[in-house]
Parts: sequence; C-alpha cells; structure tokens
Amino acid sequence: MRVKPLFCIIVIVSSIVVFYYFTIRKDIKKQYETSTKINIQDNLNFNTKQPPVKITPTDWVSLKTKINYSNQDRVIRTLNDKIINSKKFNSFLYNFLDKSISAKEIILSQGESFSIDFNSTLFLSTLYYTKYVSEDHYLITKGKEKKNAIILQIAIQKALTKFYENSEGSILAIHEVNDIFNKIRLFENKSTELKNRIFNLKGSGYNLDQISTNSEITILEQELKQLISTLEKISKSEKEDSFEKSLEIPYLKNFGKIQDYNQLLKQINELISGKKSTPISEEIKKNKSKLSLLLKEEYDKCIRNLNEQILESKNKISSLRNKQLTLANQKTDINNNTSDTRLLEKVSLSLNKLKTEYYDNLTFWNNNKIHISFDSTKFEKLEN
Repeated sequence: MRVKPLFCIIVIVSSIVVFYYFTIRKDIKKQYETSTKINIQDNLNFNTKQPPVKITPTDWVSLKTKINYSNQDRVIRTLNDKIINSKKFNSFLYNFLDKSISAKEIILSQGESFSIDFNSTLFLSTLYYTKYVSEDHYLITKGKEKKNAIILQIAIQKALTKFYENSEGSILAIHEVNDIFNKIRLFENKSTELKNRIFNLKGSGYNLDQISTNSEITILEQELKQLISTLEKISKSEKEDSFEKSLEIPYLKNFGKIQDYNQLLKQINELISGKKSTPISEEIKKNKSKLSLLLKEEYDKCIRNLNEQILESKNKISSLRNKQLTLANQKTDINNNTSDTRLLEKVSLSLNKLKTEYYDNLTFWNNNKIHISFDSTKFEKLEN
C-alpha cells in the first residue's frame, strides 16, 4: 500500500522535536539546579547574619545637694520643695540658662530634644528633683558626666536665689497658693459686680459713705503691698549685703534711733582706726560694743514693728470689709434686694478668709526664705 506524503512529514518533524528535547534537557536541569543553589545559599547567608550589637547607654551620675534650713521649720521646707519642683521655676530656670549659652547646651544636649523649646523644657525638668532622707532635704541633679551635673547644680542654686527675690512671684509657683490667688481675683470681681447692683440707689449721703469706705480699703491695700515690699528688701539685704548697707534702706534708716546709733558708730570707727591701744581707746571700744548692741536691738524692734504694721493693715482691711457688709444690709433693706446681699455677704466672708490665708503664707515665706542655704555633698551613680 502506498504511504501518504503528509503522514511522512509528521513523523519526520516529531522525530526531530524528540531528538532536540533530550539533547538540551541536561543543560536546562543543570541551570535550574545552579539557580536554586544560589537562592538557597543567599537565604542561608541572610538568616545566619549576626544580630546588631546592643550599645549600653552611658551611666548617669547624680550630685546630692543638701538644702539647709536654719530654723528647721517643716512648713518652709515644704513650701521650698514645692517651689523647686514647680513648672514655673522650671521655665524660669530654662530662661535663666540663657545667661550662659554654652552651659545651656552642655545641659540640654544630653537629651534628644534640644532644638524644640517645649521638649527641652520638659527634658530639663527630668534632670533635677528633690527628696527627703529622714529629716534632711536634698536637691538631686543628674548628668551623663560629673561636669554636667555640677554645671546644672550651680545653675539651679543661682536661679533659685534670683527666683526667691520676688517673694510673691516665687510663692505663686506653688499650685495651691496660686489657686488661692486666682480665687481671690474671682471673688473680687464677683463682689464688685454685686456691689454695683446693690448700691445702685438714690441717696448721695449713703453713697458717699460707701465710696469713702471703698477708697480707704484701696489705700490700705496699697500700703500693705508697700510694707510687704519693704520687708522683702530688708530680707534680701540681710542675705546679700552687709549689715551697714542694709541700714541705708529708708524704712530702717528713719526708724527710731537707728540713724543716730549708726552715725556714732562711724565716728568711733574713725577715731580708733589705725591708732595704738590706749586706756582711752579701750574704753571707746567698750562703748562701741554697747552701741552696736543698742543698734541691733533697735534694728530688731524695727522688724517687729514692720510685721505688726502688716498685721494691723490686714485687720483694718478686714474690718472695713465687714463695714461694707453692714452698708450693704442697710441698702438692701431700702431696696428689698436681700438675695444679692446674702450672696455678697458670703462672697465677702470667703474673700476675707482667702486673703488672710494668702497674705499669711506670703509673709511667712518672705520672713523665712532667707534661712535657706545649700550644701553640695557627693556624687552617686544612678541605676539604669
């Protein structure tokens, strides 16, 4: 039988395809195995890489500074502790460091937020704190190096000395005292609002009496503020200046016989200065000692008098505020405005109580802050 040409062509083509497949099969398999081996080896190398080396942070050190109180009063210690740890002092310290940009960079460059004011202030607050050990009070400053802790410790002491100068400003750093101050302002505004409603009456004589009382209160409050300011200046001078220089403060200079005693002492010093010891000079020195004692007694008497004036002013203000209430009641009877009067009475009582508490704290702080001092002790390594 005769074979068809188409069939022959198909057989020939199939034979050629089978031949070439078995010819290049080994090469394809070899290349596949090589590629797979490379990928597996890469994966093995990746998985067997050593983990990154963990860097141990630098050990921080702390400087322990003892805070001394000459009168050992727990109240002044508590007030001072709250002031040091306050946000207001921390902000003051941050700005105070601008006096030495290099010191500020050394302190704040220990963190990662030196370029952002808010974070830098927050970071600064983590570098110092206070703590109690038994009855002792300590300020702790931290640094990555001793030098950094010392720089911060010195800066804080200088900043605190400056911060203490303004007695009212520094005690208002305490949250509780600042709350009292804000409540006083709130009650004063409410009191003024109520008085304007209650005293809106005809009757010039009665209005004049009220105006007179209000004016007297205003004058006394200004005098009280001036007396407290004078006491602050004297306290500051006691701490920073010589005794002789503090006597130049007008209130002291013009009190009693202080100026006379001071002038006599200066004359005696001129008489015995650089001269040899003689019976007369020895007698003069004895008189000088007696005169110095009299001057100190007069000085103490002046301070007592100043504190008494402050207390007297506060009592007068309180008395006049009670008078305001009486006038308010009288006018309310006329106007039949009893609800506002009762509210004014409550507001005034609360206001008097708050002012007494506030000024007592302020006077106490002003009189006792001069007894605070610092004593640097030792370094300690902080645990991470």
